[in-house]
Amino acid sequence: MKIILKIAGILLGTIALVALIGVFISDMKISSIRKDMLADAPLLSYDIEKVSIDALPEPVQRYMKYAFTGKKKFKMKGIEWKEKGVFNLPEIGRFTISAWQVSRPDIPIYMWRGKMMKGGGLLTLESMDSFNVDKHDMRAKLYGLMTIMKSDYTENDDITSLHNYLTLRYYGTSLCFPWGLITSKYITWTGIDNDSAEMRFNIGGNTSSYIVTFSAEGKIIKMEGTEFQLHGNDELLRETSIKSEYEEWNGVMVPTNIHYVWVDKAGNKTEYNSKIYDIKILR
Repeated sequence: MKIILKIAGILLGTIALVALIGVFISDMKISSIRKDMLADAPLLSYDIEKVSIDALPEPVQRYMKYAFTGKKKFKMKGIEWKEKGVFNLPEIGRFTISAWQVSRPDIPIYMWRGKMMKGGGLLTLESMDSFNVDKHDMRAKLYGLMTIMKSDYTENDDITSLHNYLTLRYYGTSLCFPWGLITSKYITWTGIDNDSAEMRFNIGGNTSSYIVTFSAEGKIIKMEGTEFQLHGNDELLRETSIKSEYEEWNGVMVPTNIHYVWVDKAGNKTEYNSKIYDIKILR
């Protein structure tokens, strides 16, 4: 029995060491991509008081008035935040996750990096979504070494569908930097009723939309993708996110709890319940 326990300990130690090496190598690559992403970013200035919202649908105006409670002027190259939560994958189960995202506030350029762990790290997945309008690197690796999800598509229709989704995802996270919503020339809002509107974007040939639901107070509480779009491993999914627990950050109201649900055409669900924290402006 002692020998078996000793062998098991050695195996577990080896797995942990391999995981650490794999994630370290991945961290070095991701650090380089992140640095390059911000290197050419302009220092942008925003003055919300100079932006007219009169032509926007009433629920969108309500959100803008709610979101900007204090500060009206912003200067930055990018925005960064951290996330933690639980990811629930079909047939695999629940993973705890820690992640961060860096975004440009003016155009869909961002990087999301997450580490998903199960069994105290015995099973570790390292995932990255990096997007730059017409270029992407979206994949997941077991222990940072073995690719288990990739998006190396070659057909134009597949690439377009993926890029439409990644752009949609960018605008879905822009509630962390709402000045991007109010000033973007790539977004068109169309009112549906007093509590909902369609948010459609069109940039660089990438186009898609959310149906956005607003509370009476002005909070955005739900964003529903309007179509199935290509993700990694040839999955066609439609995204819905529930936004809650708004908190004031630097004079802006942002949702700090986001519950994502991705559904395929057969009705299978992937879910991610996340908590956003430590939001920072990058200059």
